[in-house]
Amino acid sequence: MTADTCDGCGNSLPPFGSVSLGSIEKGYRHLCLRCYNAVIAEHSGIDFEHVDFQPVTVADADGVPHQFRFFARLFGAGIALAAHEIKDDDREGYEFHVISPDPEGEPLELFRQLFEKMRRSLAQKHLQRADGFGLRFAESLPRSGQPLIPDASNAAHQQGSIQHRAASGLAAAWLRKDRCREMA
Repeated sequence: MTADTCDGCGNSLPPFGSVSLGSIEKGYRHLCLRCYNAVIAEHSGIDFEHVDFQPVTVADADGVPHQFRFFARLFGAGIALAAHEIKDDDREGYEFHVISPDPEGEPLELFRQLFEKMRRSLAQKHLQRADGFGLRFAESLPRSGQPLIPDASNAAHQQGSIQHRAASGLAAAWLRKDRCREMA
């Protein structure tokens, strides 16, 4: 099989919806998330039934619709559910994640948590244009303690890399703590 098809079931591999599983000694298999989750569940002794969620469209604060695809992935003793925005071009869009420590829990409850997170986030404007200064954080939003800007101790930052994020539907590259520029 090629990397375009799942080595487990033979179905085509969707973007963001596949995993390479294996080792140098035994080789790698390209698996869709359904087959990957089955392998991990069997290996971990977990009673897990993979659920495929249909794409969902959520409007942002400006009424612009954003369509998302969902991906469930078992890991260790937990499960992660991710939503990736579907875009026609190759630009990155919004991405949301929730994690549950109970892989045998109710998948619809995890989906509900993720959907509420998406809805709350898209209902707010995270970036705004500032006259003469490009983009800046919207002042009215509370911020989490997790920095988007790499600190000076970060080796990649010291080598001059730029961190990219999508917020309020605008792709931005963070050049310094107080400045960012809009990406074309």
